[in-house]
Amino acid sequence: MGKDKKRVPSALRHGIYSAIGLLPTEDPAEFEKFKLEIVDEYKPAGRSEIIIVEEIACLQWRLQHRDPCRV
Repeated sequence: MGKDKKRVPSALRHGIYSAIGLLPTEDPAEFEKFKLEIVDEYKPAGRSEIIIVEEIACLQWRLQHRDPCRV
């Protein structure tokens, strides 16, 4: 029996591709402070740049909070 080609890998349904911005154990105020620091660092000008910088902030937050042993 062959693999189902229509099967979506669980990583695409969960995990890093999840639509959830913050986990329930994470502090929204801490994230907002972090995001503002990133925005201040890049100083986006215009709607497109703001969207990109906010995405960068979300990805950096995820990378820093994916493993409790990582700083």
